[in-house]
Amino acid sequence: MYFPYLRGKQFELIALRELSDLFPDCKDICPLVEPVRFSTNGLTTAVKKMMDNNLKFALVLNPIEGDFRRRKMDLMPEIPELNNDKNKWIPAFLFQNNVSEIRSFVKQKNLCEVMVIFKDGIDTGNEEEDSNTEEN
Repeated sequence: MYFPYLRGKQFELIALRELSDLFPDCKDICPLVEPVRFSTNGLTTAVKKMMDNNLKFALVLNPIEGDFRRRKMDLMPEIPELNNDKNKWIPAFLFQNNVSEIRSFVKQKNLCEVMVIFKDGIDTGNEEEDSNTEEN
């Protein structure tokens, strides 16, 4: 399985739409998308297209780049398709020593099978991180 990490910029979202058209029902590629803009028009269009073409993708729900450096935003209400079929995508979270925040969001939105991304790696010798991540 190939997990390309993409920013939710205009041309990357267009590329995802085209990829899903070229390879519908593809099980070998699962793009990870971290949004960078509050405007969700392009992201919503890409999400619809990937879902229509059964290209499973992961969407970072706690992005930290671009517009999200200054302020957080709950993306799920902005992209209603995410609530329609939770089996067609993977909720992803960036780990930033925020296990309780992630756990709370997952429970509140009734999500399952989430992905946690350790962008800066993880200290496998850190027992506190190990016990926090194993609880889920």
